[in-house]
Amino acid sequence: MQNRAQTSKRNIQYDNVYKSDNLLWAAKQSSAVACIASCADHIDCRSVAFNGNDRRCQAFNKDFTNQLVTGISESGWSHYEVYPGNICKTGIIDTTARDCSEVQSQGHNCSGVYTIFPSNDIKKDVWCDLYTQGGRWTVLQQRRNGFVDFDRVWSHYENGFSDPNTEYWIGNTRKTGIIATTARDCSDVQSQGHICSGVYTISPSYDIKKDVWCDLYTQGGRWTVFQQRRDGSVDFDRSWSHYENGFGDPNTEYWIGNEALYHLTFSGGNELLILMQTWDGVWKYAHYTDFYIGHKNDNYTLHLSEYSGTAGDSLLISGQAGQQFSTKDVDNDGWPLSCNPYFHKGGFWFKGCCSADLNGFYYSSGVDVVDSCHWNSFTGTRESLKTIFMMTR
Repeated sequence: MQNRAQTSKRNIQYDNVYKSDNLLWAAKQSSAVACIASCADHIDCRSVAFNGNDRRCQAFNKDFTNQLVTGISESGWSHYEVYPGNICKTGIIDTTARDCSEVQSQGHNCSGVYTIFPSNDIKKDVWCDLYTQGGRWTVLQQRRNGFVDFDRVWSHYENGFSDPNTEYWIGNTRKTGIIATTARDCSDVQSQGHICSGVYTISPSYDIKKDVWCDLYTQGGRWTVFQQRRDGSVDFDRSWSHYENGFGDPNTEYWIGNEALYHLTFSGGNELLILMQTWDGVWKYAHYTDFYIGHKNDNYTLHLSEYSGTAGDSLLISGQAGQQFSTKDVDNDGWPLSCNPYFHKGGFWFKGCCSADLNGFYYSSGVDVVDSCHWNSFTGTRESLKTIFMMTR
């Protein structure tokens, strides 16, 4: 802080004057030096006012000589012009760093925009905060002036948008291609230092390799996505062998395979998270504890407990938890006529004609049809869903 204090100059012209124009923020600070330091690392901040009586700190986007309003008399205020100090010069600083922690380790000591490489195939310009609480922060979101529209579609948030000098979102995913790892699951992927969601190669067992989507963002990340519905591009009305071995593309729509899912979950203690979106844009989720599926000799029976979430429970209350897996050519649903293929589509843990079928037929609208991909407790009907992610950690 002492170095930053040296980048400021006392402006006694406005002492004991309260000013409210050109205000960026106001907060309590322990001292004038701390107030100055809170400004010095922000690109828009040009001056501060500190009240020694009650420790109020104000930050302004103009120096005092360029502010129009003179203010009103109030004791205790001291005013300082704050120069860029520890903010880097305008422009992008190229590095070989993976994140802003490595940027600082490479000797950089001023906040600003740096090029980083979160993985071998990703190059990203980000704002690095190298001051707050010791620095090393990679800024993934920034709001400064409202000039950037944040009311955007999924793909914009997935890929990132705007300018790290002003307002931006880094992007939920910045991957092209498949990242090979030695990880068993996506929790291991994240533990190995990867920070971006995307497709990774994992090995649930010594003889199984799978390309899967890893969600390294939602609720702290570490999620192995084992089912994904996005656009209806993949047929989910398939045979037992297809569901056992897996099918589809983890970049769009896929099922990881029951054998791989067994090896990922058989030890127990896993979470199951299901994210769902309706065609009118409403997102909800269902979360379960103690998730695992049984061995193939047990027909991959579904085990889980303790629901929480916003979508409602459609697995425990319906009795589908505890059911064996069924497909159109292998009937384990416990109903004489077999719900698949007569009513439902796709392989799932059916119990009779049930409340949830997330592998059902993908319709291009939210129609209420029995064979759709649906979650009854979400909408109260079998309304076809637009987007589904099933994931575990």
